[in-house]
Amino acid sequence: MYAIYGQKIVTLAGRESTYTLDEILHNPILEIERHTTDTYGSTDLLFAVFDLVGKTFHPRIRDLQSHVDYRLGPGQPDLQVDQLLLRKRAARPPIIIERWEEMRRAAASLIHGWVTPSMLISRLQAQPQQNPLAEALIEYGRILRTNHGLWWRADPLLRRDVGAMLNKGEKVHDLRQHIRFGRQGQTHTSSREQHELTALCVALVMNCVTSWSARYQTAIIDRLEREHHPVSATARAHISAVRYAHVNQHGRYRFNHRGPADGRLRRLRPANINRLQGGEVASATQNTAERDGD
Repeated sequence: MYAIYGQKIVTLAGRESTYTLDEILHNPILEIERHTTDTYGSTDLLFAVFDLVGKTFHPRIRDLQSHVDYRLGPGQPDLQVDQLLLRKRAARPPIIIERWEEMRRAAASLIHGWVTPSMLISRLQAQPQQNPLAEALIEYGRILRTNHGLWWRADPLLRRDVGAMLNKGEKVHDLRQHIRFGRQGQTHTSSREQHELTALCVALVMNCVTSWSARYQTAIIDRLEREHHPVSATARAHISAVRYAHVNQHGRYRFNHRGPADGRLRRLRPANINRLQGGEVASATQNTAERDGD
């Protein structure tokens, strides 16, 4: 999925996943079940908040072996899973049990939209002394992070899926930089409203590009199938709707221009049979999608 489902003006001091959860929780169109990020976007507090609101948090943590893991109960050296925990400490379940109802009430407030995750987390972290609720959430998050680390070490499919999702995010960033090339992608204004308007406009153009690309890529694949050039599942997995070689940076965006009538598409270019025979279907579909236009 490459759609831009939210945008928010934030400070550089906050963790990005905190603000991402703001947009995930109350998205009126997409039901997003899990989120991935790199090391900087993860904290024990975020592990707890994501879990309490029913979302899955799968960060790619650098130097996972160097992190302290937390276990419930005494160690069991005979178990292989216990041997994977190199730096081990005992978790403190009584802290979680004591504040469990309070944690659930905080999660309910987030789910119902009475407070945003970013505001809750920032308020908890701003306390001069650690808040009892924050302490319980962090302790709960430590257990979840340990479970995530064990799953990460044991499941290569998880590592591959998370890597693929992070790569999708990088491709979306590349498209954004390609579209917003003026002034080196910077908005020179102190107005928050202007920043938000700029972000909305960039998201609109990006969604137009991805929707257009996905629609024509689907038409291309359908035509190849009709012409007895089947597109394998492996090739389909490498077709991306955020490629931008066919997007003219210096063109004009004519929002009042009406395309072909009755929802019909423009005429497709002939497929490159040589590449199709060589197995480069993904590249062929990209090149076929490039057409004359503004």
